[in-house]
Amino acid sequence: DARLPDRAAGSERAMRLGPEALSAYDHVLRSEVLFLRFTRDDNAEARRLAEMAVEIDPKSAQAHAQLGLTHCMDHGCGWVGDRARALDAALGLARHAVQLDEANCRARWLLGFVHNFRREYDDARAHLRRRSPSIPTTARWRKRTRTWRRFGMEEKFGTVGSAVEMAQRSRTQRSRTQRSLTNTKSAKDTR
Repeated sequence: DARLPDRAAGSERAMRLGPEALSAYDHVLRSEVLFLRFTRDDNAEARRLAEMAVEIDPKSAQAHAQLGLTHCMDHGCGWVGDRARALDAALGLARHAVQLDEANCRARWLLGFVHNFRREYDDARAHLRRRSPSIPTTARWRKRTRTWRRFGMEEKFGTVGSAVEMAQRSRTQRSRTQRSLTNTKSAKDTR
C-alpha cells in the first residue's frame, strides 16, 4: 500500500503526543469531517470543534490551520456578512500555524490559498509549492484537491494550479516588460 509510510509516520507522531495534544487532534479530525460536507451549518460546527482544539492545545499547528480553513470556507461561500474579516482571520490563523510548525503541509496549503484569494500570487505560489520531503502527507493533499474538484468547489475557492499559473503569468509578464524596457533603452543609447 502506497499510503503505508504516511500511516506509519502519523502513528509515530501520535505516539509522541501527550493527552491534551491527542484530544486536540481528535477535535481537529472531527472538525475536518464536518468541514468536508461543505454546508454552512456543518462549517459552523467544524469551527466550534476547531476552536476547542486550539483551546486544548494552543501549540497545535493542525488546530490553527483547521480553524483557518473554516474561516476560509465562510469567505469563499459568502456565508458571512464581512467576507474580508473572515479572510483576515484565516490569514492570521494560517500564519500562526506556519510559525508553530513550518513543515506543516495543511498550514502551508491554507496560507497559499488565502494569498490566492487576496490576489498575492507570488506569495501563494511560494507557500503552495513549498513542502518538506520529511512530511509524507502531500498525497493526502492531492486527494483533498481532487475531492474539492469533485464537489465543484474550484469555482468558489480557486485551485492550487490557478494560483501557480497566475504567479507564473505575472512573472512572465514582468520579464517581458523588463526586456522591452531594456531593448528600448539599448536602442536609444545606440542612436
